[in-house]
Amino acid sequence: MINPVSATRRVARPSVSPTLPSNGRSKIDHVVDMLLNGVYQKQFQFWAVLTDSWYVTKEIMLTIEKYQKIYYCPFKDNRQVDDSGNTQPYRRVDALEWSGTE
Repeated sequence: MINPVSATRRVARPSVSPTLPSNGRSKIDHVVDMLLNGVYQKQFQFWAVLTDSWYVTKEIMLTIEKYQKIYYCPFKDNRQVDDSGNTQPYRRVDALEWSGTE
């Protein structure tokens, strides 16, 4: 995240290590907690979230959308998505048709 006032960059990532206790929570739970901490406790002013493909999950995407943020992330080819607004069944990302501007 980039602070719009000071223009400094902050990289937030979950501290999940095999040597640290996870309190029975998943990496997904930790990422959602970090996002909520940034919104409520730290009150970061941001408009987008950048992740790698591992964090492209329904729960994380819905959390980001709930706060009306944009997300940038690569999707793995085998991920199932719906770009039709529930008019068609989910399809693999590599089966989608893309326009020249997408």
